[in-house]
Amino acid sequence: FGGGADLSYWLGETSESVQIVISDVEGTEVRTLEGTGDMGFNAVTWNLSAESGQGPDTGFGFRARPRPVAPGIYTITVRASGRESSTQLKISG
Repeated sequence: FGGGADLSYWLGETSESVQIVISDVEGTEVRTLEGTGDMGFNAVTWNLSAESGQGPDTGFGFRARPRPVAPGIYTITVRASGRESSTQLKISG
C-alpha cells in the first residue's frame, strides 16, 4: 500500500478549480481529488483509497488506514479551465 501515487500535471494558465477524477476500468468514478490551480507544474498524492480522509474509528483513540483500491488499471483525468486530459495508472497488488 505504501504512501500512495504522486499525480503530477501541467497547467498552461491559472485555474480556479482543478479536479482529478480517478475511474476504474469499467469507468466508475472511484475518487475525486481537488488539485492546485497554479500555472505550471502541480502535484497531488492519491492514497490509493476510494475513501477520503482517514479510515474508520477503531474505538481505541485512533483511526484505521483507509482500505486501498483493488489492483488494476485506473484512468486519471485532470479537469481545469473547461479542459480535460487523461492518462492511465496501473496499481499492482
